[in-house]
Amino acid sequence: MKYLPIYATGLMVVLGGLWNRASVKGEDSSRFYQVKAAESYLKDNGECRGCNLKQSELAGLDLSGSDLAGANLQGTDLSSADLTGANLKAALLRRADLSSVLSLKGADFTGADLTEANIRDKDLNEAILCQTVLPDGSLYETCQPRVSPGKAQPPPEPLDISSQGRKGSS
Repeated sequence: MKYLPIYATGLMVVLGGLWNRASVKGEDSSRFYQVKAAESYLKDNGECRGCNLKQSELAGLDLSGSDLAGANLQGTDLSSADLTGANLKAALLRRADLSSVLSLKGADFTGADLTEANIRDKDLNEAILCQTVLPDGSLYETCQPRVSPGKAQPPPEPLDISSQGRKGSS
């Protein structure tokens, strides 16, 4: 039996059997199949915490409510995807394509890295940002208040991500 390694966070996810970590690490063809297995798992289960989805083709998918916490989504095509309410905490989204994303309303990017991601500011206004690295490399430190589950949540105030909460913008 073999374990499927998750390079981004060191977490392990079981996908259709167990893989030996040593036999996969460093092999390009194995990494390709690992990413394809993770894509399939995400599509089938609506979650893939800590998965390596680097440079995946996820354009146009309904990923609303998906749990992608800690996932490696570097260079992934998420254009025209619906990420409403998705959990993207600590996800690595460097150079990801989030252009023309259908919705980021309620998507949680707490601790995520969006460096050089292709995303519109107006889409980020609908998302939860806290300790999030923005596309320009600046850190958005301001955290939006949390509401306890089961309580009515007031509509979020629009964020001015052009300056508020940023640290280190150029």
